[in-house]
Amino acid sequence: MRLFRVLLLLALSTVLVGACSLTSSLDDLKGSAGSSDAGSDGDACVPASCSAEDCGKLLDGCGGVLDCGGCEGGELCGGGGPNRCGTGCVSSSCADLGVECGVTNDGCGFALDCKGCPSGALCVQGKCSAQASCGDNKCDPTENCETCPSDCGCTGGTCVAGACCTPSCEAGQCGDDGCGGVCGQCSSGQICSGGACVASTTCGNGTCEAGASETCANCADCGCSSGSSCVSGQCCTKNCTGKSCGSDGCGGSCGSCNSGFSCVNAACVQDVVCGNGSCQSGENCANCAGDCGCGAGQVCTAAGTCCTKQCAGKNCGTDGCGGSCGTCNSGYSCQNGSCVQNVECGNGSCQSGENCGNCLVDCPCPSGACYNNACCTPQCSGKQCGDNACGGSCGSCGAGLTCDNTGHCVGCGDGTCSPSESCGSCPADCACSGQDVCYNGSCCTPTNNCDPADECGSRSNGCGGNTQCGTCPISIPWCITSGLIYCCSPTKNGLCAL
Repeated sequence: MRLFRVLLLLALSTVLVGACSLTSSLDDLKGSAGSSDAGSDGDACVPASCSAEDCGKLLDGCGGVLDCGGCEGGELCGGGGPNRCGTGCVSSSCADLGVECGVTNDGCGFALDCKGCPSGALCVQGKCSAQASCGDNKCDPTENCETCPSDCGCTGGTCVAGACCTPSCEAGQCGDDGCGGVCGQCSSGQICSGGACVASTTCGNGTCEAGASETCANCADCGCSSGSSCVSGQCCTKNCTGKSCGSDGCGGSCGSCNSGFSCVNAACVQDVVCGNGSCQSGENCANCAGDCGCGAGQVCTAAGTCCTKQCAGKNCGTDGCGGSCGTCNSGYSCQNGSCVQNVECGNGSCQSGENCGNCLVDCPCPSGACYNNACCTPQCSGKQCGDNACGGSCGSCGAGLTCDNTGHCVGCGDGTCSPSESCGSCPADCACSGQDVCYNGSCCTPTNNCDPADECGSRSNGCGGNTQCGTCPISIPWCITSGLIYCCSPTKNGLCAL
């Protein structure tokens, strides 16, 4: 009987269509429990109101539920279409609702399977959306020359810290090329100054003289050893230990990943792509049926879980998966999976044998939710995600976060620095404050370890870096040590005054 399909529509409050349009997103159809967004621009949400044609329960568009009342003259709510008074209910198709994929409500209280998306697309809010993938010859916003050089390679340049850099070297120019490298070296007896080779009395004598401003960028005497390269005038030792891709720390690369893999933290990690035959984290039967399809005898629910229908010995009622095991003829209602003649349903009294599942007009639910033929109050207080105890959900977690057993979204990016996280593994949650820096996974306060008697040189700051204690003037250019003291001297082998 269509009457009870309509009544079931009212019971499934977590999947009611929004008051404004039948073509709302899957998120609207599934309810807004657990959501705190009132608009990306931060404006206050203005709740919708019931129109003169509306009946039954409707979402107000701001996380609340409207009660638009019942019908008169023997008509039923839903009989004239979703939330409209009439004598019958006509199910909507996926095309009617503007839904391309996933599972939604047909407008009469039953699940509507709109199928999956083609390979390479993911079902997002009822629409098939093309996915970013390393190796598709398209440099997506989430990719760069370091994470996916096959799509975002640098033409005529080099990749520096994930960005393409084009060296600037004019004919005959020496010194820095603007991308951390060197345009060219000068011959013996010359030193690079302002991009040009000029005569030098020291460059070419076989000794790298820092006091004469010689560096690996301007004088061959300061050339870097094998395995090192000159970066901005300093010899840099490449570091590719334990890395399979990404930067070598000196403007070069430790390798690139194959198509379908992106470089994440110096390791090649397979892209999450719908259609690759693997049901990866973030995919489910609702948004990627091709990879996460359900087994024989199972259906996919709106929550993206595979469900086995429970219709054994039943000829009506819910199948436990958002669908129905059958409907009853006029004058009969479904009780415990069987069609039983009505007990004057509609007389305003909730009689024995009636419940919110078979006679909602006589046995309405104050909370607006009927679950397993009983009124149910959703339990979402203090929860961001997970089961609402009424067959629905309190919300879902964003990318990279998971729902724990307390109904909270946890993981790197949740704003809480958990014991398993550190400033090294999750700087977003465990950022160091003030002048502190992250060193060996812990926040460290740099210290000035220079001795008061030091005139030059540098000492460790205790956090993986150095404190510059001073520089020597040109007149006494040599920084030497005597015991634990650094001082300036006019000669290379001088002594510090103690």
